[in-house]
Amino acid sequence: MAGEQITVVLLVSLPGAIALFGYDGVSTAVDSALALGVFLLLASRIRATRRYTLGELSSLRAEGPGTRIAGAVVTLCIAVPLLMV
Repeated sequence: MAGEQITVVLLVSLPGAIALFGYDGVSTAVDSALALGVFLLLASRIRATRRYTLGELSSLRAEGPGTRIAGAVVTLCIAVPLLMV
C-alpha cells in the first residue's frame, strides 16, 4: 500500500488540485499528507503484529467472530456501491 500512495499521479495531481480549486485543493493536499504520515506511523506497528488485515488486527482486542463479521459487513457496505458506480 505504501508504494502505491507515493506515485507520480499523487505528486502531480496535488499541485494541480491547488491550482484549480484553491483552498479546497490545499485542504486535499494537507489531508493526503496527513493520511500518508499516519499510515507510515502505523505501518511498523501493524507489521510487528504479523497480522495484516483489519479483521486480524481487531481480533487482537475483541474476542469471538463478531469483530470479523462486523468488519466484513462494513467493508461490503462501502465497497458494493463504489463498485456499482
